[in-house]
Amino acid sequence: MTIKELLDSVTFEELIPYLVESECYDCKLGWYKIHYDMLRRLTPLRHEKEEIVCEVSIYYADGSDKPHIDTSYNLSRIPWEHLLTIDLHLSTGFNLSIAELAAYCIINSSRGGYDDCTTVFRVNSEMIKYNIQTIKRNGGYVVASRDWSDGLKRVLKEVTQMYYPAMKYGFYPTKCKGRKAKWVYRKVTLLFYYEIIWHISRFIVLTIPALKDKRNDMDLTRLCRLFFTEEFYDYTHIRSYADEKTTGADYILELIDKYHILANKKTEKPSGIVLVMTTGSTDSSLSASEKTLCDKIIKGYKFKHVLFATDSSLGNQIEVKFIEYESKESLLENNSLVVDKPLLASTIQDCWRFHSKIDWKQYYHK
Repeated sequence: MTIKELLDSVTFEELIPYLVESECYDCKLGWYKIHYDMLRRLTPLRHEKEEIVCEVSIYYADGSDKPHIDTSYNLSRIPWEHLLTIDLHLSTGFNLSIAELAAYCIINSSRGGYDDCTTVFRVNSEMIKYNIQTIKRNGGYVVASRDWSDGLKRVLKEVTQMYYPAMKYGFYPTKCKGRKAKWVYRKVTLLFYYEIIWHISRFIVLTIPALKDKRNDMDLTRLCRLFFTEEFYDYTHIRSYADEKTTGADYILELIDKYHILANKKTEKPSGIVLVMTTGSTDSSLSASEKTLCDKIIKGYKFKHVLFATDSSLGNQIEVKFIEYESKESLLENNSLVVDKPLLASTIQDCWRFHSKIDWKQYYHK
């Protein structure tokens, strides 16, 4: 039995009890639903060199009578098209349900992302450099860290201090003082600095096509004011995988209402949100479900900015992307913020070079 045949033999409702019991759950039910539907819609593609066979067995952890699934092949490190063609061979004595095995496959194959929109990869300077160059080429700008708001600088400092001890032990388990400690702290700061620049610049790059839509009263210069947020929030990207009888908007509404895909968001919402809704229809007017979806996502925010875009390749599907920001006033209004010649960065090296000087001595042990 292949993984494709396994997933086609069970419904998502059958998987829910096993997904919720998983130690990896953390309010991810909506994202698991996306991953399940994406895999079922995907066309299997056999590996060119070999036919992968995966032995499935059970084991018991120390002091536990609860059986756990063990596989001879790592399901998290293979392209999803090839994953679907893996042959599962159940060992003698395997007495767990097919639904529990399918849930195990869903959890492990989603460790690298739930779909192409949420693929997890290591952020590096080349990716950020591409974002910065794309923004600059289209007439925008990236604000270097010295001109960040005091709140965003504080966030970077607090996160660095939080992870610094663990990172220090990871690099130097025995002894880390003086120059070594200073080097580790700078490396940790740079790591989370990259994260902040990446998420904001990536959202802006993904939003650039929507700025050309006549329905939107927004330009790239105003959108780049997201770099002046007082708090850092990563962007969210949700794509629908609806069947032919369901619209993309209804699919995402079900993810929100039934599977609580936004449940891991903070209880106290930030002051502002920028939402981009991309549909496959060329009709400029929104359907009732699309309007309901917009209202549900932006509800509770003081400052709301909704942009629309069209991508004919989506068909009946829909994509929503949004990023939150914190500010005493709306960052994206025409007269909301006067930018007094900020330090503009054309490369990631410029971003880091402009970073305000840090008093390293207060963080590492002499």
